[in-house]
Amino acid sequence: MAYVEIPDRQQLLATYGKDISRLDALVVNLDGEALHFRPAIDGAWTIAENIGHLASTEVNGYLRFQKAILNPGATIDVGGGDMEKSASILGYAAASPG
Repeated sequence: MAYVEIPDRQQLLATYGKDISRLDALVVNLDGEALHFRPAIDGAWTIAENIGHLASTEVNGYLRFQKAILNPGATIDVGGGDMEKSASILGYAAASPG
């Protein structure tokens, strides 16, 4: 099993903070039409849905890492469920990018 070295916590949090600012700068001026545009590709998601998924993934990632740290050797659920069903239940399409 491979292990990931965790860098300095403050440095990691600062990096995450910058990434959030970058994402915000990309979407802040998009109107509702652009945020909710769905490409004509089977299974394609809108920008708003991708942002909602990104937020959920961050939360789930945090919980998985926390479980791994607190319970060495524990089995970690890495997802893999029905993405479309999850997006619908969690309301990704209606979520505001803010």
